[in-house]
Amino acid sequence: MRKLNDSGKTLIKDLLAARCKPEEVSYDQLKQILRNHSPTGVLQRKYDGERRTAIYTSVDGLVQWHWYNKKGALTQSPIELKLNSDRMRGGPNKQLGIAFDGELMPNGEFVVFQRLVTVGHDVGRTTYVPADFVGPITYPETYEGNVSTLEWIERLRYDNREGVVLHEDTRVYKYKFVKQVDCFVTGVGLDGKNNLSLSVYNDEGKEVNVGRISALTGDGKHVTMGDVVQVNCLYATKSLRLYQPTKPIIRKDKLPQECGIQQLKVIVKDNQHTQENKV
Repeated sequence: MRKLNDSGKTLIKDLLAARCKPEEVSYDQLKQILRNHSPTGVLQRKYDGERRTAIYTSVDGLVQWHWYNKKGALTQSPIELKLNSDRMRGGPNKQLGIAFDGELMPNGEFVVFQRLVTVGHDVGRTTYVPADFVGPITYPETYEGNVSTLEWIERLRYDNREGVVLHEDTRVYKYKFVKQVDCFVTGVGLDGKNNLSLSVYNDEGKEVNVGRISALTGDGKHVTMGDVVQVNCLYATKSLRLYQPTKPIIRKDKLPQECGIQQLKVIVKDNQHTQENKV
């Protein structure tokens, strides 16, 4: 593969910088945001895969594909995407970059939730994918207005979906039904049992233990000290401990320093809302 020139590298840099960075919110926060929901915003079902961005570049007639992970590091191509139209190929003295931002699912499907386009340094965003490209691409289930937004969200919850993502004009929010927390492992096989000790960093950067989890499910038997794992839990207690954590999954795309206590604080607030609704 021919190396990208400076113009091509700039296209990729601008596209990666423009990728959405979802802000996790509680149910109460989501309801407040929806009250002021922009008519141009898009509410989508959340998918739990691995974040991937496929970038197509056409610089002076040279067409290439590049894949990047959540951190913006170059990765191998997990699937094949092809150009389906000469309209997007460009030509001499033309520069075009298109990023397909989404989640790579375990079954090999690529769920694209956002498309970014740049010609020069101006990056535009849209939540659909044109027919100019073909491959194992699917699209998120999207709210279409036939019921209220909250009713649609509750239907997804009832169907055991992952959560929802709200794309506003300048910000993106996510709300998870299944509570998931990223922790780093600070103990393995404590007290002679098949378990793992989990920790996060507090706001002062100090290590805080948040509980133990069985190593008999998920990636448990492959986990070692210092690994980052994603775990499911019913909720977090007011003392910021995980309640019934299960299924540790190794996250190779995260560092221990990225495992913060704020994850649990959001879950505590959301649980308070749930309990209030039961009263």
